[in-house]
Amino acid sequence: MSKKRIKKGWFILTPIILAAILAYYFFMPVVEVVYTGNGREIVNKENLKGRHLYSLNTERLRESILKDRRIENVKLFRLPWGMVVIHTCLRTPVAVYIERGEKYGVDRNGVVFQWEGIDTLPEIRGNKNYINLAVSLIRILGDVDKVYITEDGPVTRSKGYRILWGRANYRDKVRKAELLIRSGLPSGEFDLRFGDLIIYREEVNGGKG
Repeated sequence: MSKKRIKKGWFILTPIILAAILAYYFFMPVVEVVYTGNGREIVNKENLKGRHLYSLNTERLRESILKDRRIENVKLFRLPWGMVVIHTCLRTPVAVYIERGEKYGVDRNGVVFQWEGIDTLPEIRGNKNYINLAVSLIRILGDVDKVYITEDGPVTRSKGYRILWGRANYRDKVRKAELLIRSGLPSGEFDLRFGDLIIYREEVNGGKG
């Protein structure tokens, strides 16, 4: 066979082969769906088998999975042999938000979600609109049992003192609060809402002076 005929044959076959490969991938059905990650047990497992692999609307599928607020992140992978891998990561609670007697998890970004087994975490109550402030304070304090949220910021109790934290600069305020507590002042309230101004109110007969 002459070289010219071989070249001509490849010239004809190449587009046919490419078209066949493209058609194979375009019409490839989903034959297997694999769920991975620590959220795999709670994912709403939509029936994807038999659907065209590369016509799947992965963004819509991702948004559907993220409707469950317990799930923080979703990654989807389509493999050319017909497999779809769905990897999900759950939110990690750092506190408990209590509302009308119900307990919810709260993650590091202040997202509130349904969760179980969180009784050992710090409790947050009060105005949910400012829950991010409570979470920021909890992450800095480390050792705190309960936080109440107001429009003016979180409120905590520690060693006989009620502390009003305000809405910013918690790291600096924690250092100040530690010094105030060690100062030996009678039980009362430290108001740290006003920048460098610290207001101390002593308790008198069970109330504040």
